[in-house]
Amino acid sequence: MFENRLRRVIRCWIFLACFLLAAGLRSGEGATVKNSFRTANWSGGAYYDAQRKTFERCTATTAGGAGTFVSYSVDRQFRWHVTVSNPAWNFTESATRHIRMQIDDAGVAVNASAIAISKSALELQTSDPILLFARLRIAQKMRLILGGLVLEFSLDGGEEALSNLTRC
Repeated sequence: MFENRLRRVIRCWIFLACFLLAAGLRSGEGATVKNSFRTANWSGGAYYDAQRKTFERCTATTAGGAGTFVSYSVDRQFRWHVTVSNPAWNFTESATRHIRMQIDDAGVAVNASAIAISKSALELQTSDPILLFARLRIAQKMRLILGGLVLEFSLDGGEEALSNLTRC
């Protein structure tokens, strides 16, 4: 059990490094991490533009199964984001897909758009992101259905991770 948890933590940090690298390559700028935190299976921190020395976003990430990750973020305009990623994916950047989200077993299903922000990452957008995060704050698990792809995530510790995001 400890080995599985250690693997998830390592994969989470690898993802964060890849996410930062991809974000830096897209913008042509580097990013630095400050105020790192770890809670339950989540890890994250505040990301700053290294050249302009400005806050970009605060992100918390947890590993799911089969190399998939889910991240919650809040940016400097106080917009909330949910991103799912997997290094093995190969989406066309900017492509949009319909995705169905189910939060907890008996939870309400939410229709969303999944926008490819890179080849290996999708940002989920709903008509009411504040309501989505209110639901995610108390959720224990999330299921995403994208065509024939079904992703399941344990969100244990998500409430504390979201709380950390508000303190970045």
